[in-house]
Amino acid sequence: MSKEITCEVLRIFSKEKYERGGETVIQVVKWGKNPPTLERRSYYVKDGKTLPGKASGFRAADFKIIAKHNKEIKALLKREEE
Repeated sequence: MSKEITCEVLRIFSKEKYERGGETVIQVVKWGKNPPTLERRSYYVKDGKTLPGKASGFRAADFKIIAKHNKEIKALLKREEE
């Protein structure tokens, strides 16, 4: 029996769409009962539905986005610590 894990997207900071469908996003998410994390994740389209793919490492260009939003990212990541 498979246990369903919920994902709450707290904020999306960047979206890069692909011609073939799908996209890669930089976002702060909360998976299940775990604390929020910053991630770069691919999403793909299957049968008209957008589904989460694999998380991947950050690229050099991603750090400009992270630096631009660093205060908001820090605040979102600290939500669970308080």
